[in-house]
This record gives sequence, C-alpha cells and structure tokens, in this order.
Amino acid sequence: AHRATGVLRRLARGLPLHAVSHPPMTTGASTSCATPGSWTRNPWTPPSIVRWLATVQANELRVGQVIERDGSLLQLTKVSYTQGQARAAGNVQVEWRNVRTGQKQSLRLSPSDKLDRAVLDEESHIFLFQAGDDLVLMHPKTYDQVEVRVEVLGEVQRRFLTDDCEVKLLMHEGEIVSAALADEVEIEIKSAAPSMKGESISNQYKPAETTTGVSLKVPSFVDAGDVVVVNTKTGEFVRRAKR
Repeated sequence: AHRATGVLRRLARGLPLHAVSHPPMTTGASTSCATPGSWTRNPWTPPSIVRWLATVQANELRVGQVIERDGSLLQLTKVSYTQGQARAAGNVQVEWRNVRTGQKQSLRLSPSDKLDRAVLDEESHIFLFQAGDDLVLMHPKTYDQVEVRVEVLGEVQRRFLTDDCEVKLLMHEGEIVSAALADEVEIEIKSAAPSMKGESISNQYKPAETTTGVSLKVPSFVDAGDVVVVNTKTGEFVRRAKR
C-alpha cells in the first residue's frame, strides 16, 4: 500500500487537479436520537428538520464549532461565560473567524440566544505534496485530488506534515471549511542533545529535532532514531512510540 501511494504521488505531480466529485462521508449521528447542535445531516432528511437539529443555544457553544450567520461561516475561536448578578442571566462572550475572509469578530450574546450551527461533513484525505502555498491531497478511495491552502491547517499542525499522513477536511455543502491532522502523530527524532548524568528520567527535558526539521523538547531517555508521539495541537512530546 505504501509503495502504491508513492507511485500515485509521483504521477500526481504531473496530472491536473480536479475537484472532489464523490459523495462526502458524514461524521454519522446516532440512529436512535440526536441532540440539538450535535447532529450531522442525513441527505434524505427534510430541510426543516435539518434546521431544527442544527440550532444551538449560546450557552452550548464550544471552541471549534462553525456557525452559519447572515450567509457567512464563522468558526468559534474563543467562548467565555460571565455569570450575572442577582437575577440577571449573565452573558456569553464569543470570538469567531470568518472562514472565507479570515476576518475576526467579537460578540456578546444572551445564554438563550439561538444560532445556526453549520452542518458539516468530514472527509479523510492523504497528503501528497506541497505546491507553493497549497497542499495537494488525495482521496484514498477515489484518488481524486484537491488543493487546500496551507494556512487552513494552522501554524502548529503544518509543521508535522509528512508523506502519506492523514488530513481530515470539514466541508459545508462542498466548500472546505477547515483541515486538521490527527491529534497525535508519530515522528522520528533526527538529533537530540546528550543526556547528562544524574538527570531524572521523569522530569528532565532536552532539545531535539525531528526528521522534518521541527524542534521540540523531549525527555532525557529519547535519542536520535527514536520514534515519538507528538500532540499536533500543542507541538509537545507525548510519549515514545511502541515499535
């Protein structure tokens, strides 16, 4: 499988890109019931039901959710709740980023305010290569290719892109909203500072560099050639991989 993917990558560099044409895979809701704000659309569900199930109250908002408001897709980057005094209900302070323009905005909401949560589909792709400011991804089953702007991944996650790694795309009616790597990835250590005698294995960290050029802190027992697990959201060492 790895050899086949490598061949496809070499062929892909010389082929024109085309849009994803296959039906999207959904994140899948429970077949028994769905709670408001946590449901993913079934293509056969009437639009009126979709709208009701995708509505979420302000006090249920979470960072990372995407809200559909006045024709714009807004991804929440910060949510905080202020407790009201006496009988006052308090308020919800949110910050969000326009997915299309990148513009940021702050807004104060009442806890009972209702917002439309965008119904998103999730698709897994394989990273092939980077072409300028774009990442070229391939669907593992249809081999369709798609281009994604590199900044969609975020500054931390893009440092851990390696050949054949999985990239998950969140899509809204065929439009790519965001991309993300798995929360944890395995990566090889290229070089690491020597350990000093008497260092405690549990709490002493030293500088190291991965084969992809990423600098990070690792425990004293990690050496060059070791494969470690790294958190792609924080860029921090998690554990040494089992091999």
